[in-house]
Amino acid sequence: MFPLVLGFICQPALWIFRGTERSAVVRDRLLRPATMLFLESALRAWRQGGPEAWNRWHLPLARAFGEARAAYLAAKLGIDPENALSLGASHDYEGPLPGITGHCSAGDESCRFVHRLPSRF
Repeated sequence: MFPLVLGFICQPALWIFRGTERSAVVRDRLLRPATMLFLESALRAWRQGGPEAWNRWHLPLARAFGEARAAYLAAKLGIDPENALSLGASHDYEGPLPGITGHCSAGDESCRFVHRLPSRF
C-alpha cells in the first residue's frame, strides 16, 4: 500500500516541478507552499517522535521523489553521477524553485549554502 501512496504523491509533484520551471505562478502558488507544508510536517514529526517518526513517512517520501526526479535532472543538466561538482548542479538548478538560495563554485573552500526559510523554522 505504501508504494502506491508514494506513486500517487510523486507523479503530481513531478508535474508541479516541471511547471515550476516554466511559471512563477506555479512556483509561488503550488511548489513553495507544498514544500513548506512538507517541512512543517517533517519538523512536527521529528519533534514529537524523533528520527523514527521522520523515517516512517517523510524519509521514504523524500527518497521516492528524489528517485523519480533524478533521471529527468540528469538528462536535462548533463549530470555525471561520479563527479561531485556535477551533482551540485542539481542543487544550483532546483534550489531556487522552492525558495532556497545559495551557490557554490569550484575551488571555494568556504562555500556554504544559504537557506532562507520563514522565521518559524
